[in-house]
Order: sequence, then C-alpha cells, then structure tokens
Amino acid sequence: MDFLALQDLTVSYLDDLNYGYFTQTQVKVWVNQAKNEVQKRLIKAGANYYTKAVTTPTVINQRYYTLPADFRKINRLEIVTSGTIPNESSVQIQPITINQIDLTVGGVGQPQYYYIDKDCIVLQPAPDVAQTLRLMYTYSAADMTASTDVPDVPSQYHQLIALLATEDGFLKDGRTPEFIAKKIKEYDEMLYADSTDRQQDTVRMIVSTGSDSAGSLYW
Repeated sequence: MDFLALQDLTVSYLDDLNYGYFTQTQVKVWVNQAKNEVQKRLIKAGANYYTKAVTTPTVINQRYYTLPADFRKINRLEIVTSGTIPNESSVQIQPITINQIDLTVGGVGQPQYYYIDKDCIVLQPAPDVAQTLRLMYTYSAADMTASTDVPDVPSQYHQLIALLATEDGFLKDGRTPEFIAKKIKEYDEMLYADSTDRQQDTVRMIVSTGSDSAGSLYW
C-alpha cells in the first residue's frame, strides 16, 4: 500500500472517511509514526530487515568520522586492509566505552577500537595510513510525504501500520477498540514467528548443561 492507501485504510478503521472529526494532517502524522513503530518492532525481531553498508576513506591522523544522516545503530565497523571485493582482507574494529580509552593505545596506528560521540564515530588510535572504513548499520526508514510513497516496510506488515495509526487516533478519545488491539496482537505474533522461522537451513539445537545422578541429560 502507498501513503494515500494507508491513510484511507486508517480513516476507514476510525469510521471518519470524510475527515469530519480527524484531520488529514493528523492522520498523515499517525501513519508515519506507525511506520516508525513497525520498523522498531522489525529491528527488535533481529532479522536484519534494515541494514546497509557505506564506506569512506580514512584520513591520516583523523579520529572523528560523521555518521550517516539515517543512522540508527552499528552492526559492524571494519577497516579494509588490502585487496578489493571479493578478494579483500578486512579487520573488525571493536566497540569500547569512553572510560575504556585509557586501556587502549593512543597516538596513530591501525585503528582497533571505536566509540560513538554524538553523531560521530571516533577511532582509536587515529589512522596512520589511508584505508577504506566500512560501516554496516541499521538505518531509520524515511517518512512518507507524497501520496504514492510506499513505506519501507515488508508488504505483509502494511496493514499493521494502519492499525497502529488507528490506535493513535482512538487514543485521542482515550479508548482503543477491542478489534484493533486484537489485530495488532495477531501481527505481533506473526512478526515473532516470521523472525524465528526466517532461517530453515539448519536444525534447531538443544544445549546440554549437565546430567543427573542417573546419567539423564537435562537442559
């Protein structure tokens, strides 16, 4: 569904097709907020729906590198030490806290650690040669503005956007109809099932933690 279709579905759930009580401006805000909420739930599911990679050249003696505008969280940070895809060598840069800086080597050299300072990644130590810095990160989905914009959400969850937007509308009246809450719960269950069943190429494992006196395993 596109932005206009999501608005139409939302006002149909709100039983206000002619915008007699709610305004279209309000509904647009609720739909985009609901899109953000669906994205948050998909990210929490841990199925890598919202990951991408960007690269930038390191600059000798420069520790600070600005994060992308749509940055949400880091999945992996690495330095390409030699070669090109598919025959490249890279080294992962490990996260540290600001309080751990004293435990690392300062000055310049091969970056080994990083921490985040506001909207920047800070490398420790600073690079001593120019190499490729690759950031794999979770991004924030863009808001919809044009009527034909399609949300950056898997199509099977588009209805959930309208349901959550409807919930916001009814919260204005201090109520949430039972059918809306029920449908949202069904989608949450489907989302959980989709995330756990997304990979079917290995068998499920049981971890043995010991045995009782009779030699039976327990976990």
